[in-house]
Amino acid sequence: MAELEQGDLWSVRLGEVSNAVSSGVPVLSGEAVGFAVSGTVMQRGRWRMVETETGIFGCVEAPVSGLAETGADVYRDLFLGTSGWHLYRIWNFVPAINREVGGFENYRAFCLGRHEAFREHFGENSVRFMPAASAVGTEGASLVAWFVGGKTPPRHVENPDQVPAYSYPEIHGPRPPSFSRATVTGRRVYVAGTSSIRGHETVARGNLAAQVGVTLENLERVLNEAAPGGAGEVQEMNVYLRRAEDLSTVEALVQEKWRRGCGKLTFLRADICRAELDVEIETVFCVS
Repeated sequence: MAELEQGDLWSVRLGEVSNAVSSGVPVLSGEAVGFAVSGTVMQRGRWRMVETETGIFGCVEAPVSGLAETGADVYRDLFLGTSGWHLYRIWNFVPAINREVGGFENYRAFCLGRHEAFREHFGENSVRFMPAASAVGTEGASLVAWFVGGKTPPRHVENPDQVPAYSYPEIHGPRPPSFSRATVTGRRVYVAGTSSIRGHETVARGNLAAQVGVTLENLERVLNEAAPGGAGEVQEMNVYLRRAEDLSTVEALVQEKWRRGCGKLTFLRADICRAELDVEIETVFCVS
């Protein structure tokens, strides 16, 4: 992948720094996802980061000793390493995300650690600093994450049809997920990983087509909140599938139901954060 121009924040995509870290999420269809940024790589705690004049980017690959502990440590290092910057988007790849260890699901353990790190660093108003994010299962053994940030303060957006993830009740885990549904910075809208959830409950369990439909409706809803009227275009859409054999079905549904079209459309095989969910979609949207 060709390197970006110095200071070019907006060409960054989900992926790798110098091909040194793998998400463990295989591509089923579309372009391989990744980013490259020209600049000096700096080690900050567990993270490797690159700064440009306007943006900061980074990746981490952390061996897991326990997902609550590892998640907390990774996020503590993230906040220290990005002091003076604003976080816009974080991608998390969680080993065996739906597996239970000691009666505790890995995703819920990760959310516990991440939540504690946010509260420790930002205090009672930590939700104000939670950017758009996603967390899907990885086939690797390490917790992997990427982020993009910048100097301009962002605006975080919620979906009126969904309870904010950071306000989920305890039935979804001892601590709620720490992210916003979308983050707006300039003309760029980073939409978090989105699934078939209304309020805080899963919709259309066991019905793949209905899950895709609700997910795309949620995307439309949050984009209309981020950019009233929804004027603009999706530059990238990443679709995560629990089952690789669902590719042709989901691809047809997305193409049929997503009337806007998009610049880059990639399908990947990954477990979703709730065991009953079969698909998750995220986008990068550019406002007209």
